[in-house]
Amino acid sequence: MIIKGAKALLPGQEDLREVDISIEAGKIAEIMVRGSDQKDREIIDARGLWILPGGIDPHVHFDDPGYTEREDFFHGCCAAASGGITTVIDMPCTSVPPVTDRRNLRQKLEVIEQKAVVDFGLYGGVCAQSFTSQSFAPQSAAPKFILPQSAGLGLERAKIYFAAVRCAEIHFAPVCWAGIRAQYGGACRDSTRI
Repeated sequence: MIIKGAKALLPGQEDLREVDISIEAGKIAEIMVRGSDQKDREIIDARGLWILPGGIDPHVHFDDPGYTEREDFFHGCCAAASGGITTVIDMPCTSVPPVTDRRNLRQKLEVIEQKAVVDFGLYGGVCAQSFTSQSFAPQSAAPKFILPQSAGLGLERAKIYFAAVRCAEIHFAPVCWAGIRAQYGGACRDSTRI
């Protein structure tokens, strides 16, 4: 397949250029100068259209397994793809069981791997209820901490320190959520105090 006449921003260029893009086995095989002669191949006329890299959504709640009546991994991925998102990273707290240890991670992967239509990553949750030195899941994108100000659901300082040391040991960069729930309505605002 050839996508002909698309406008793309190429490495080292400051302006969009019209190009032809050769697709083989579902992947970009070559980016060619506009007007390339390609016989006997399916042609997609992309004149006037821009070709952009896929986006990454680093904060999704696809609720699978567990709350699939709200959203499942397949439909969440389809919605992401329809908006140009090619990678999602799912939060650890909205599946049953939450992704807080290796066993739960494996269980989630068994459920979602066949449902994904985009690339995905998973955060591993770090919470007071599941805290041990072995609770991190190395296959997850990063451990996510719920800090103490988060409506009383977070970790105390000693456990945050222990988790940070453990992250360094296994070469993880943690993600911290430090929102404070407003008294009414559930809205969050930034918190700078730990």
